[in-house]
Amino acid sequence: MVAEVVRVNFGLLAVLLAGALLVVSVAIPVVGLRILRNTDRSVRGGVERLEILREQQERLKFMYEEHRLFLEELERRRSAIAEL
Repeated sequence: MVAEVVRVNFGLLAVLLAGALLVVSVAIPVVGLRILRNTDRSVRGGVERLEILREQQERLKFMYEEHRLFLEELERRRSAIAEL
C-alpha cells in the first residue's frame, strides 16, 4: 500500500517536472526573441539618430561657409568705405 502511494507521488512529480521543463523550454526562446526585437529597435533608433546628426553636421558646415563669406563681404565693404 505504501509502495503504491510512493509510485503515485513519483509519477505526479515526474509529470510536474516534465511540465516545468516544457514551460522553461518554451519560455527561453520567447525571451530571446523579445530581447532580439528590442535590440533591433534600439539599433534602428541609433542609426536614425546618427543620420540626423550627419544632416545637422552638413548644415553646420554650410552655415560656417556662409558666415565666412559674409565676413569677407563685410570686410570688403569696410575697406571700400575707409578708402572714401
